Amino acid sequence: MNKELITLRHVMFSYENDEGAHTEAALKDISFSVHEGEYIAIIGHNGSGKSTLAKLMNLILQPTEGELVIDGISITNAPLSDDTILQVRRKVGMVFQNPDNQLVATIVEEDVAFGPENLGLTSEEIALRVKSSLEMVGMTDYAGHAPHKLSGGQKQRVAIAGVLAMRPACIIFDESTAMLDPQGRKDILATMKRLHQEGMAIVHITHHMSEAIEAERILVVDDGVLVDDGTPEDVFRSPARICNFGLEVPQGADLVARLRQKGVKIEGDCLRADDCVREILAFLKGGTFR
Repeated sequence: MNKELITLRHVMFSYENDEGAHTEAALKDISFSVHEGEYIAIIGHNGSGKSTLAKLMNLILQPTEGELVIDGISITNAPLSDDTILQVRRKVGMVFQNPDNQLVATIVEEDVAFGPENLGLTSEEIALRVKSSLEMVGMTDYAGHAPHKLSGGQKQRVAIAGVLAMRPACIIFDESTAMLDPQGRKDILATMKRLHQEGMAIVHITHHMSEAIEAERILVVDDGVLVDDGTPEDVFRSPARICNFGLEVPQGADLVARLRQKGVKIEGDCLRADDCVREILAFLKGGTFR
């Protein structure tokens, strides 16, 4: 197992109301770790606390109670220096739901250069980072374009390039595919997988179960509580339990559950429809499921 990059120890978080008093806890006694190079999906119904969790891991928010450790830096509810915040955000980047909220310049390459410029890097280093980051997301040909003329998926890839230019060890995608069309979603998912294959840690907050099953590990958050943590196969093995958390079940897992209710014996876990089709065809040919 790679070393721990982000660790939460009994973390709680409560927002403050207009009078400065804390409201009911949005996160309650959360403990888990993200390791270098890991691909994690975080799922939960609307209002479950998963986006609050993302903001904690990127230090947009600080724990009300408990401890958050990012790359060896301990974060509690004590005041933090600007240097500490910058150090954390260089290590853990975030891509938000709406790319328009993350784009700051009028030209794509200038937007990608914004982060490195704030680090005080040389112009040569900035140019290298902009070039390599745009290459990684397949947007090199759009370097001189105006971001507002791009599609939603292209804008999101520019936003990812801007984060990559900071050279993080982890990128958190907070519902980053929610506002995209099917092709845009497919492109961003492909980018996530490629970055993970190249050794980057990915934390993907999503309400699309078809996206969550692409991760190595899934965390389930329900009303501020971490209720499950395991492989996609483990998490979706009990469709009824997932439905109790207000979540949908992947097509494959739903089909397997229905077949088992009819007495069809399927030994493996089929999360994707294609996997189920393969198993059914094998059954029809040989009279038994593999």
